Amino acid sequence: MRDSVKIAVENFRSGLNCAQAIVKIHDESKVEQYSEFGAGNAPEGMCGALFGGLGILEDDEVRSKLRSEFEKAAGSAKCIRFTKDRRLPCKDRVALVQKILDELK
Repeated sequence: MRDSVKIAVENFRSGLNCAQAIVKIHDESKVEQYSEFGAGNAPEGMCGALFGGLGILEDDEVRSKLRSEFEKAAGSAKCIRFTKDRRLPCKDRVALVQKILDELK
């Protein structure tokens, strides 16, 4: 596991929500802005980790790649899908988003 992925998971385990766990690695000044976007509260019920990852990216093409790669690996972008099916826990989605972000750099 890459250091950034470990840090993202540690951020989540320390009490940040999934969106904040991702954002903190990339822009600590925006962490508080993402305080309401965990636990399925991102727009359209999107996974908060994915929402956080999309939020730190500026290039639309890279944002599209992140979303596409996440959906391919996870099967959905919707948080409810994971909680309902009890698959891919939040910490694993945080790790997945950070792993994809690392690969897109």
